Amino acid sequence: MTKEQFLNHVPNIFSNDDFYNLCKSFMDVALNADKFKTKDGGVAGNFHLDDMERASEQVKNYLNKYDISEEDLRSALRLYSHDAIDENDKRQKAFYDQNDHRGNAPAYQAGILYLFIELPMNVVDKIFSDANAIK
Repeated sequence: MTKEQFLNHVPNIFSNDDFYNLCKSFMDVALNADKFKTKDGGVAGNFHLDDMERASEQVKNYLNKYDISEEDLRSALRLYSHDAIDENDKRQKAFYDQNDHRGNAPAYQAGILYLFIELPMNVVDKIFSDANAIK
């Protein structure tokens, strides 16, 4: 979605350049991560420290500038950050492994979808923790 579409899509309280840029930085953390197969057949990622530091700095700046709680900002990022990805962005956003047949899933559910636009909670926690340390 374009920046203009994004700003029209989010609630007015978040319709500002700072929130858009914060969402983009969270997606940079997610999409720039190196992805690899784990021994158990899953997919994991190595997140780049410079992307995480940039996101932490933007979280700190956003919390200092706007009257919003950390919990509300986390919720908003969870809801809207994926919308800040430009539709022409070529970084891998998802991977469907149809050969992964874990568990007793019915045949029509065979395989696993990995969404790389969803940051693991421990990564989000680290970004916010580092932002609080910067204050």
